[in-house]
Amino acid sequence: VFREAARILKPQAHAYVFFHHNWYEDLYQLLCRHFGDDAVMQTPNIWIKNTPGIGDPNERWVPAYEPFFFVNRGRPMVKPQAFNWIKYDTVGKQSKIHPTEKPTLLLRHIIEASCVGKELVMDPFAGSCSTLVAAVEMGCRFYGCEMDEAFYEKGKDRLATTIGLQQEADEKVKQGMNGTTGADQDDTGTVHGPTSEDPGASG
Repeated sequence: VFREAARILKPQAHAYVFFHHNWYEDLYQLLCRHFGDDAVMQTPNIWIKNTPGIGDPNERWVPAYEPFFFVNRGRPMVKPQAFNWIKYDTVGKQSKIHPTEKPTLLLRHIIEASCVGKELVMDPFAGSCSTLVAAVEMGCRFYGCEMDEAFYEKGKDRLATTIGLQQEADEKVKQGMNGTTGADQDDTGTVHGPTSEDPGASG
C-alpha cells in the first residue's frame, strides 16, 4: 500500500499515517523507504484523546493519545500549525461505525492544514468514511477504498447523506447569492468497495 501511495502522491502534496506507538520504528523505516528520508518527519504528531486507551490505571499510566506521521513532498502548510499536537474527542461507542474511527473534526483540522478547496483527498483505508466525509465538508474532492463489505456499505450510506446535505446547503447559498435554482452539481468523489476478487465480496 505504501509503495502505491508513494507512487501516486504528487509533488507538493502531504500524507498522514496514524499508527500505534509500538509500531514507530518499523513504520518510520517503511515510510522512509517509499517516500524518502527527507519527506518523512521523524517526530510524529500527536492526537490527544478525551478517553484513555487500553490498560489498568492502577498499574501504570494509561496512554490517551495516538501518534501520526506527516509526509511532506515539498509543500508549505496551507494553514500554519504552531504545535505538533491536536486535541479532539473520540467518537462515542454508540456512534461508531468502525472500531478505529476518527472524529471528523480531527480530520477536518488535518485537511485544512494541507488542502485548499477542490483538491483531492485520498484514504486507502476508508473504514467509516470519516476522512471522505471531512473532505466533503471542507469542499474537497475525494477518493477512498475499503475492502470490508459491511464497513463499505455503512460508510457509503454515511457519505451519501453528507453529500446530500452539503449539496442542499450549497444550493441555498447559490439561491441567496443570485436567486437561481437547479444549479448543476459536479461529481464529488468516488469510493471503491469489495470486488469479485476480494475475499468475502458479494460480487
